[in-house]
Amino acid sequence: MKKLLKLFKQEPSKSKVSFLKDFFHANKVTDDGVLIAEHQTGFLFEADGVDHSLFTESELQTLHNEWRSALQWSNGEEIQIIFRKRVEFAQWVEEQLKQSFLSDNMYGRRILLDRLANQVKEMSQMPPHLLSQKIFICFWVAEKLEASEYHEKRNLIKSQLASFGFDIKALNKREIEQEIFISSYDLTASEEQEPEWPSIKIEADHLLINEDSFKALELKKLPERFTELGMIQAITSLPYPMDICLRLKAREIQPVVRQLEKKRNLLNAKRMGKEIPLPHVESQLEQINQVLRQLADSSETLFDMKMTIGVRLPKDLNVFHRKALATIIRSGSQMDFCEFEEATINTFDSYLECLPGFSGENIKTHTVLG
Repeated sequence: MKKLLKLFKQEPSKSKVSFLKDFFHANKVTDDGVLIAEHQTGFLFEADGVDHSLFTESELQTLHNEWRSALQWSNGEEIQIIFRKRVEFAQWVEEQLKQSFLSDNMYGRRILLDRLANQVKEMSQMPPHLLSQKIFICFWVAEKLEASEYHEKRNLIKSQLASFGFDIKALNKREIEQEIFISSYDLTASEEQEPEWPSIKIEADHLLINEDSFKALELKKLPERFTELGMIQAITSLPYPMDICLRLKAREIQPVVRQLEKKRNLLNAKRMGKEIPLPHVESQLEQINQVLRQLADSSETLFDMKMTIGVRLPKDLNVFHRKALATIIRSGSQMDFCEFEEATINTFDSYLECLPGFSGENIKTHTVLG
């Protein structure tokens, strides 16, 4: 069985193992884990999460403010944050079905599966067994660094992340290959296996990863007012095998400032001569002036933001797939009413977003202040 290391070096072919290799962002990975692309240099870290329930309200707000103030990156620098959760979902479903005499009948099994999918949290006091839960942070510098600069830059990023209380570990080449394998493979993947590429089949609204079905959601609408640490727990606490990717890329400010100033001038011209102010015009002017003040004070940075959520399950448990996506969409109400929508023709791009060091192209992008 060929290792992932060798697969990166293969020439393109028609074999299934070379398929995903062509989408890996880096051209080379050094032994100590530096990702080298054409015009970028990247580093992959594993982080332990912070349990927000252990913090007081004021401590959370302080941590939140420190995180925002740290997002002062140079133009083009990019961070990919991946939350990966694996649970023994299929085994858990079978254990629930065994408790009913109808499970031996094909039609009875179908009824029970549908009922269990509707009440996945209530059908058992014991949730699916958690196999692993990890957070990966891939940081891309918007330039190709010299070899002598690798460690200095990586240590700087690592110390910046560790300042928030995270336990941060920089991954080497072997560890990067292993984590890419587990993220890309079906739910049978384990750390004891030799890395290899999965078989991928693209369908109309899902992917087949070996024998697993993969469906995805992407962020359609940002929260109405603000975001804060802990919001994402409304999704991460759900009992499904999932991957969540949040990507932020720093933008150049001046072109956006010019666009906002042009918009402000148009709105000012619209309200001139009006004896009664137009509420929607006044509201837009207030928002534009606020953003311009924040950018002028250098207290905020502009980012392109993408967020995708992938759920993979054995293909014979499709009924749970529909319910899982619907549950995640409803959870937006617990995240200040942000909105998710199901990916269709861009499901493969959503899948790539969920792999450390990879990126999908056709994902909805939002502009946010950090």
